[in-house]
Formats: sequence, structure tokens, C-alpha cells
Amino acid sequence: MINQWLPPDPAPTAVLCGEVIDLLQAEGSEVVLLSRARGADGPDAGNGDSIRRILIDRLVSGPTGMVAKLASWPTFAWRAWRLLRRELQAGDVVIVCSDPPLFYPLAITAAQRAGARAIHWSQDVYPDVVQRYWPSRWLALALAPLRWLRNAALRRADQVVVISAGMGQLMQSAGARTTLIPNWARDDRLQPRAIGHSSLRRRHFADDDFVLAYSGNLGRVHEFDTLIAAAHQLRANPKIRFLIVGSGPRLALLQAIVATERLDSFSFLPLQPEAELADTLAAGDMHYVSLRPEFEGLVLPSKLYSIAAAGRGILFCGDPEGESASLVADHQCGIAIEAGKGPELAAVIAELAADKARCAEFGSKARAMIERGYSRDSAMGRWRGVLQALATETGAA
Repeated sequence: MINQWLPPDPAPTAVLCGEVIDLLQAEGSEVVLLSRARGADGPDAGNGDSIRRILIDRLVSGPTGMVAKLASWPTFAWRAWRLLRRELQAGDVVIVCSDPPLFYPLAITAAQRAGARAIHWSQDVYPDVVQRYWPSRWLALALAPLRWLRNAALRRADQVVVISAGMGQLMQSAGARTTLIPNWARDDRLQPRAIGHSSLRRRHFADDDFVLAYSGNLGRVHEFDTLIAAAHQLRANPKIRFLIVGSGPRLALLQAIVATERLDSFSFLPLQPEAELADTLAAGDMHYVSLRPEFEGLVLPSKLYSIAAAGRGILFCGDPEGESASLVADHQCGIAIEAGKGPELAAVIAELAADKARCAEFGSKARAMIERGYSRDSAMGRWRGVLQALATETGAA
């Protein structure tokens, strides 16, 4: 398995990879993990005989944001390519993720040369993300060769696992064989709590506050302008509070706007330890989830699954016709607001602040959504099917 970050790193994709690694180990596979480590405590060896870790770099911290990830690409790619050429053997299966961007074509090529099978696990789609972030005819022309190389690699992959239907359509248009496995919640560890039952909440807020929480990465694809506009509309109500827990490339800008515009309703906390995730998610009456509309089909904010597992409703801001908005609407577990509609978002927040029973109802339906189709067991069953199908094809060949 190859990803820029793998367990025990706390990155969201590393956590998801860890679930698949557990599945592989439980079924008796020998697992080799190829990744970076950040901080002084990164591991050099695996847990037991069935897992081995190979570190490409040990970094003080990790690259975040599109520019930093792309700048760090050559070092990772060169070292990982050499390791793959040395390590891969016929009959191996490579699961290569999306991070760092566009490394997976090299991994797929290395697998083919060694007689191994290749699965690409797509969490986002480059170079399309870059092009939509900086829309330019000249950039589109410059990125065209990368898109061609990517599509050629996708056609050669034995399987491409996608996390959304829109992503699947894009991959299929390139000729890839795809399987949809949505990202999932760790519902075995995240259990619903009644609103207010959070030690983090009790430390920072009054019992009668309405807390709209945001937890996780504040990335460049996420939408906060609408939230700021709504906060301006609501500043006369001191009981409506906004809790931001996380880090990412847009955190500093959001903090600067809040300070400059004196939006005292915002509270910022750093990422909390993984062991505190359930308590952190329970701190909100509702959770804010966002995606800039231009990134629909390329990225899906998978934090909504953990929020739902924790029994909290979702206020989604983005494309009202997109996949996240449809998920919320289909399961009646929250409300979707179009990006840019600050007054509409403010009105919805005010209504929810006055009706916490409705928030609790959204939370119950969110948890029911997870149990019906987005649980860990459901995802592991789909992954087991992909791996078994690949093993059957290998045996027949």
C-alpha cells in the first residue's frame, strides 16, 4: 500500500488506509507500507510478521496545500519508484492512493513491469483540481500532457476504487475499470451522544449556546465565505457560536478575517487527538461541511460520514445539486445551502438555534444513514469483494 501518509499518522486518508490494512492482515496477507513519516516518532518497523514499513522520508512536518504537495512530488516519486522497482514481485498487489498527486501512474507502471496487479484508490483527481483552482486556457494546455498520462495509467490499472459517483464517471470516461466504495465512518468507535454531552463543549461554551462546528482540514477546496457572511448576519445573537477545530491552508486566512471583522462568535482550536474525536464531534449542535462548487466530482468532503456516525446533523454549503447535498437531502440528515447565499445560511442557523429538537432529529437520521450503507463493515465488505475478484482473475490467468 502506497500513500504519502499511512498509519500511525493521523491524516484522514492514513486512517482510512489503516482500516484496509487491518482487513488485509486479518485475512493473512503480508503487507508492505510505503510512505513518509512526519515528526520524530515515525515508525521504522511494522507490527508483527505480516506488516513491514518502508519510509521514503522522515519530515519534521508534512506538505499541505496543492503547491506544497506538488513541490514535494519529485523527491517522493524518485525514491518510491526505486523502491518499487526493487521490492515488487510477480503476484503482488499494489494499492496506490492519490497522495502525492499523480504518483500513481508511476506505481501502476512499476507493477506492470514486475507482473504485479495494481489498484488505484482515488480520493481526489489531479490535475483537474489544479486547473479548476486556477482556471486558465494556458494552464489547461500545459496540463494536457499530464492528463493524457494519467488517463493512460487509469486504463492500465486492474481496478480503480472511487469514493463518489462523479469521480467514477470521470474515471470511466478515461477508460478505467471502476468500483465505487464511498469513504466510511468508524462507526464502531463513534457512537451518538445527546446534544451537550461533550467535555470540550462544556469547557468552551454555555449550556444554552447553539454551536455550529467545523472539524478537520480547512483546505483550498472548502468554502468559508458564506459562513463569514452568515456570521455577520447573526452577530446580534450572542448565543450562536461557531467552533473551528482543525488546521490547513485556509486556517490562517479565516482567523485573520475573523479578527479583522471582529466576529467574536468564532472559537478556534487545534486538531484534537484521535482518541478525542468522538468528544470533539459531539461538541457541535450541528456541523458545517463545505465544498466549492467547481470541485464537485473531483473531491468529496468525507468528514460528513464521521459527523453522521457521531449523531450530528449536517449543514452543507456548496453545489445544491452535488453529491454531498443530495446525500444530505436523500437521508434527511441536514440542510444544504448554495454557496454564496449567506443570508439564507444565516436564516437556517437562526431557525436551528431556536429548535434543538430538530437538530437532534437530523442527528438521529444521520446515524441511521451510516448504519444503512456507510458503515465500516459495509466498506470492508466492498473492499473484500474487490480483492477477491482480483485474486480470482490472477488465479485464472
